[in-house]
Amino acid sequence: MYDALDPKINPEQAALQVVIELIRAERIGAPQSNGERVIKIFDDLNAHFKSLSALPPVDFEPDESPF
Repeated sequence: MYDALDPKINPEQAALQVVIELIRAERIGAPQSNGERVIKIFDDLNAHFKSLSALPPVDFEPDESPF
């Protein structure tokens, strides 16, 4: 994963990218129309992503058979 968007490494950048994508997808209004909501979404995502950085790393080993 690109480090700038990895929520464990850069929570603010990842939160900002999610907000931008939500605006592009027209899932939330542009900041001019509802700035307080956009800021709250960003703050909530940022806090969530910062909590992810406190989690221990996960070693993932896939099964030998995909089915």
